[in-house]
Amino acid sequence: MLFDDCRIPQVKKAIRFLRSNMTDCLEDVDLGPFREDQGRSLKYRAARALNEVQMTAFKRIGPAARKWDASFHDF
Repeated sequence: MLFDDCRIPQVKKAIRFLRSNMTDCLEDVDLGPFREDQGRSLKYRAARALNEVQMTAFKRIGPAARKWDASFHDF
C-alpha cells in the first residue's frame, strides 16, 4: 500500500491509524533504496525521522487479527 502526499493532515491521520491499529498485519517499507540517492541524503533521513516524507509504503505481513468490532487505539 503506497501513500503519496503524506504531509497532508488527512493522509497523516490515515497513516497514524495504520501504525497504531494494524501492526499485526502491516509493516512499514523503507523507500530510501528506491530514491536516486539511495536514501543517504541528510534531508531525507531527517524527514524520515520526523515522519515528514512525501511517500510512505506498507507491506502486508499476515492476515488482520482484529475483529470487525474491536476497539481502536488512540492515534
